Amino acid sequence: MRTLRSLTSSYGFLALALLGSAPTAPAQSPDHEAIRRIKTVDWPRAYQTQDVALLDRILADDFRVIRADGRWASKGEELDWIRHNRAAYDSLVFRITRLDVYPNGTAVVAGTGVVFGREANRSVVTEYQSTNILLKQRDGTWRAIASHTSGTRVRPGAGG
Repeated sequence: MRTLRSLTSSYGFLALALLGSAPTAPAQSPDHEAIRRIKTVDWPRAYQTQDVALLDRILADDFRVIRADGRWASKGEELDWIRHNRAAYDSLVFRITRLDVYPNGTAVVAGTGVVFGREANRSVVTEYQSTNILLKQRDGTWRAIASHTSGTRVRPGAGG
């Protein structure tokens, strides 16, 4: 099992590699569309419907997430979490503000997640910021290797 130091070093190396190469694909390439679908359709659906098989296909085996509270989790821990926790919200919309695909088969996707739900008999909206790094696999599919969530804010929803 990797240590926190080796994980941070690996992600730091990845960040340096990304800085040395600029994205070259057009904004609407098939890769962009595949990643957009993963982040705005498939990933939210996996959590909302407890679809462990779908999330398993999205996350690479060495996936790690840093949650908003600073805790780290592995792919296995994420799969176990959705297996045992039903979504406590009505819907989730992810708005992409950055989507870069690099020639080396690496992609960065970031944006704002907006979760609509109920809490204590009132409507609430929870917003958070998320950044993901995905790698293109040999079979042409994209899989997430890293995720970071922060800036979570909860506010009353419409009519709440």
